[in-house]
Amino acid sequence: MNPSQVLRVLRLGALIVFCTSAFAVSAMAYPDFGGCRSCHSNFRSGSPSKHDLHVAKINSCTDCHTNIGDTPKTNKSGNYANYSCNGCHELAGLATHHVNSGITTCNTCHSSVIGTSAGEQVLPYFYTNGRSSLVNTCRRDAANGGEDLDGDGTGLDNDGDLAYDVDDSDCNGIVAVDLPNWSALKSRYDD
Repeated sequence: MNPSQVLRVLRLGALIVFCTSAFAVSAMAYPDFGGCRSCHSNFRSGSPSKHDLHVAKINSCTDCHTNIGDTPKTNKSGNYANYSCNGCHELAGLATHHVNSGITTCNTCHSSVIGTSAGEQVLPYFYTNGRSSLVNTCRRDAANGGEDLDGDGTGLDNDGDLAYDVDDSDCNGIVAVDLPNWSALKSRYDD
């Protein structure tokens, strides 16, 4: 091979490496909300915006953000090493919901989790131990810990089967108790 051929091969190799790295999808699909924003661009628009609705339900800005004002990571925050968006939007359910809605981007990296969600009735991490004011995946009423934050009649499809909240068959037999009434009833019969 003469020097000009070697140079052409090296240029071609460099071009291939550049194109592969520049246009490759991350192994985590979307490591932060920036990737989600390509479809969910209205997160900060409207009154109240989806951002405002999230702020009203979480305990701290750094439950989602690493630093206030940054683009939230999908799987870690300032307060949690392993949680951020996924503290409420669990990977298997979120990926399954997107695929069942005809958005197959998730399939590229997450095909092994499609359809493996534990079910609508299983509480995401942030719904437990007072980490947010959301406490029941089968309840709609946001004022009582349910998921319908914007009042459109639906909350989250936590398991991805396109059935929301109490309409999901996983919630059959689960009574979506109104917290104040439950407290009153419990105090009446508690010793």
